[in-house]
Amino acid sequence: MIFSKPLLIFFVFSIALSFPIAVITSTAYFSIISYLLILLLISNKFFLRKERLYFQNRHTVISWSVYLLLSYIVISTLVIFIIDRDIINFLTIIFNFVLPAIIFWYFINQASSEEFNMVLKCIVIAGIGIGLFMLLENYFKLGKGYAFEYSYMALDYSVQRMSGEVDILSGAFGRINNVKSFGPLTNAATSAAWLAFSYFALIALIDINSVIKKYTILIIYSLAILFTLNFQSIIAFFIVIFIFEFKRLLTPFTYYGYIFRLLSFLIILSLIFIIINTIEPVSVDHSVNRIGLISKSLLYMFSKQFEFLFGLSSLAYTREYDSIFELLVLAFDNYILFFKNKEILLLTGVGFGPYSYGSGSDAGVFYTLSSLGILIFILLIVGISLLLYKLILLIYYDENVLLSKKLNIIEGSNLIKFSVSILLFSIIGDLHYSIWYDKSVIPFIFFSLAIIHVFYIKNEKLLNNKR
Repeated sequence: MIFSKPLLIFFVFSIALSFPIAVITSTAYFSIISYLLILLLISNKFFLRKERLYFQNRHTVISWSVYLLLSYIVISTLVIFIIDRDIINFLTIIFNFVLPAIIFWYFINQASSEEFNMVLKCIVIAGIGIGLFMLLENYFKLGKGYAFEYSYMALDYSVQRMSGEVDILSGAFGRINNVKSFGPLTNAATSAAWLAFSYFALIALIDINSVIKKYTILIIYSLAILFTLNFQSIIAFFIVIFIFEFKRLLTPFTYYGYIFRLLSFLIILSLIFIIINTIEPVSVDHSVNRIGLISKSLLYMFSKQFEFLFGLSSLAYTREYDSIFELLVLAFDNYILFFKNKEILLLTGVGFGPYSYGSGSDAGVFYTLSSLGILIFILLIVGISLLLYKLILLIYYDENVLLSKKLNIIEGSNLIKFSVSILLFSIIGDLHYSIWYDKSVIPFIFFSLAIIHVFYIKNEKLLNNKR
């Protein structure tokens, strides 16, 4: 175990910070070392600790979903390689989508409960660091009119990776020209997501009956998520919070707990209202560090996002759509037109390569849909959604039992709630800007799936009774 801890810690941080590491080192190949670390961890257990390597004989809807996804990716990537003969593209897809599945295998077969908790602690620390960078740069962009030097380095690296063929209006230049921070990761959605992941992991490490501690943390993280100014992550975060916390607000077991939860929600809402209505308008100097947009106030930014969400005002002067609904409808129409005269590919998909529709931004769900095809997409979404629904019901039941008996635990419903929260957050985000296949996210999607798989096997009878 003496080697396992540092190897696992280095692995988690090297994956979480894979993009900053690539920016600083000016190479994407450093991320290969991350997976060498997990292979060393497996080798350490096999050779030094004489542990038997094996595959689980028990399967769940999660394990079958993972195998289905991986099989499809491998087969479709081989077909693309046969057509294009592009070995670099082939290896890139395998590295980005298939290799992270080693996390799933390791955590369902070899990992101890201590290692599960260690990963959660690393996620907390990494997420806080990523979130602080994003919040600080937001402050400097809005209030001071300049971006961090790192953002220029990240832009140069992105342009280099795209062989310099980047239009000035493309998303890459938003890292500098946009009034909001992208954070240290590949884009704003991914950086803000990591702050949310940090919250989910931290709550999973806290006793379920620690009401004051949990809701104090919720208030702090809620404000931090708001000030990431990434509307997708804000919406996804509060939907997940609503699913798990609102029911607890309505079913308290003590008068004291009810009052504190109610006050926590009122404090969050009051602080949001006060902050967005009292911050003085600030302008961004066009001449300083290429910052090209003006934000009159945070209230202006949030109001415009809400208007866009509900289609309350016209954005026709900049876009073809006025609301998120119109965006999805327009993207769907373009998705259908993209496969005109080759409709069979709508069903089969075209793999995660150069033939997919879109790039994962604006309406990322159609990139995922075009890559997987309607058949695989529906199988995965329906299967996982039904399981998540059952798990949410089980979490409600488990928490009611624990709270009524005033028990304190670390694992159990807390750990599974972390996994469900990660998956729900990623699925909601896919409607706008896909984050699930980002290099810093997909390993932890597999980690979350591994938790659910193990939990399902241990609680299969209880799950089957919770319809």
